[in-house]
Amino acid sequence: MPKFFDTHAHYFDEQFESLEGGADALLSSLFEGTLCCVLNAATSTDDSLAVLSLANRFKGCYGAVGVHPENCAKEESLAAAIQTLKKLLSLPKIVAVGEIGLDYHWEDNPPKDLQREFFTAQLELARELNLPAVVHDRDAHGDTFDLLGRFPDVTVVLHSYSGSSEMARQYLKNPNRYISFSGVLTYKHAVQTVETAKLVSADRMLLETDCPYLSPVPYRGKLNHSGHLPFTAERLAQIKGMSVEEIAQKTTENAIRAFKI
Repeated sequence: MPKFFDTHAHYFDEQFESLEGGADALLSSLFEGTLCCVLNAATSTDDSLAVLSLANRFKGCYGAVGVHPENCAKEESLAAAIQTLKKLLSLPKIVAVGEIGLDYHWEDNPPKDLQREFFTAQLELARELNLPAVVHDRDAHGDTFDLLGRFPDVTVVLHSYSGSSEMARQYLKNPNRYISFSGVLTYKHAVQTVETAKLVSADRMLLETDCPYLSPVPYRGKLNHSGHLPFTAERLAQIKGMSVEEIAQKTTENAIRAFKI
């Protein structure tokens, strides 16, 4: 039975409270099955503490801590956020800065200047600590690309990548860039994502759920979790002409390398 590394999850999300036993019971079951490791990605300094708690409770859980672009206006200050994150990032199972980036999708999101300020400061923190960054980019492809271009030495995981295949090609010229595929890869109209999957080399691809969101077909619209990773892996295997076992092995190896585990 192949074992998978889910490189992006949010098991601290309140949606998991609807399950019997909550996220803890679910994770216990998943680790007995096809899940070997999971990286929980924080979205604020508050849930960064929840990420740490999960990492401490489960051997296979690791964490990324950071401030998501949608939440940067809710922090006390940028300086206070960086101070908190720096303390958390000194702990052994907190292995990345994230989920950070830019999100221009909603009109009521924080101002673009503030988002860029938080993104830049957190990339600088990743560089200072020699840690990878997990990057969120929604409808901000140009600015994200330009900002990341200032940090070529930082290992970057482009979480649930949604840009063009040509931009992915440009990213992948840098050996410090990884492309992560979520359940979106299984969607009927995910043409750009499929084209990106065709060009990414086997040593730069990762798998994720972004759970509880982005469930793959046939669970689209339902609560997502790491047990659904094989469906995304099967689609990626079809595209790459590989077996699901090979996809599981390569993406797990890549994750261990990217996150220095």
